[in-house]
Amino acid sequence: MLQVTEQPLNNTSGPFTYTWIVKNFQDLYNQKCLEYYYSDPFISHSTSEKVSMDEDSTTTIDKIEHKWRLLLYPHGHRSKKVKTHISLYLSAIQSKFEKENNIKTRTSKWRFEILRINNEIENPKITRKLSNPTVTTNGLSRLNGYRNMLEKQFIFNNEKEPTWGSVKFCEFETIFPNNLDSKFNLIRMDKVDIVIRVHFFDESYTATNYDLEMLNIDILLRFGPRLDEYFDNERFSDVIFKFDCGSQLYVSRLVLASRSIYFKTMFNGEWLESKSLNIHIKDVDHKIFRIIIYFLYTGILEDGLTFDTLVNVYAEADMREIDELAKLIILRVVEMVDKDNWDDVLLLGWATDNYWLKDQALMYIHSRWEELKDTERMKK
Repeated sequence: MLQVTEQPLNNTSGPFTYTWIVKNFQDLYNQKCLEYYYSDPFISHSTSEKVSMDEDSTTTIDKIEHKWRLLLYPHGHRSKKVKTHISLYLSAIQSKFEKENNIKTRTSKWRFEILRINNEIENPKITRKLSNPTVTTNGLSRLNGYRNMLEKQFIFNNEKEPTWGSVKFCEFETIFPNNLDSKFNLIRMDKVDIVIRVHFFDESYTATNYDLEMLNIDILLRFGPRLDEYFDNERFSDVIFKFDCGSQLYVSRLVLASRSIYFKTMFNGEWLESKSLNIHIKDVDHKIFRIIIYFLYTGILEDGLTFDTLVNVYAEADMREIDELAKLIILRVVEMVDKDNWDDVLLLGWATDNYWLKDQALMYIHSRWEELKDTERMKK
């Protein structure tokens, strides 16, 4: 039996968030004849906005109640030929105020999120096999779904609710790991409860703001408490990293292995270094490696790092698959793109196959084409 409960969360210090808890999602998924499912309606509030009163005029209103509901396709939006993902949309319901004042449009900015409630302890062997790994706490796992910020002007036309969202929101296999056959039918009816959230933002809130906020939450969930006092502390170390310059760094096998697959592999017996008390780090600058280790101990990327330093740290973090650090660096680097380094950002994006770096560099070129087209960097 499917149970759905709804829980609006209105954060006064941040964006409005609505949470939809779908219990026993496996039952909903198993109803193959069910095309879509609606949440109950909910209300968000805008601080102030310009609204269209008719075709020729707009006015600014301080506070408007916006009425919404979520539209979920548990088997994918079939008319869009989606066969591997659930589809999720935000549906705008014209409010009484909007009807009475002949308000025909509503512009909103939002982002979706999906989590799974951990009813049982996760099997680490299963988790490692996932193509889309989760970020796990004791109670919830954030699943990899479509997390880009969406922005849309909804137009009310008295026919049906306008909707907009993600056709390929989250893969079935991410929600039901190792529990689907080749035709995406459930092998076992294990209990799966999911949490779908929609975060609303005002016009000034950028994608970078939210990406950084969500990434910091991911880091906190994965790493747990900061271990500043144990960083480079000889008393709490069992390994010394040594560098070509003569510097050294005291570390704990347990800390690094628990926070990095790369170091877990290094210390678990498969590498020569696994039993060594002193490990020589070749061809990596002590300063760069120290930044990486500090991040693993604290979840913090130090402030005040230069562009060149960030690029070097990114290359090392990317090679060692320390994804959270690599993402933090990307968010910082894209804010630093200028006429002196746009080509370095572009090349780094191509070298690491990172679409965001490439996209930001290309956007910078496009916005300043007349200024850049005849420069030496462009001629290269």
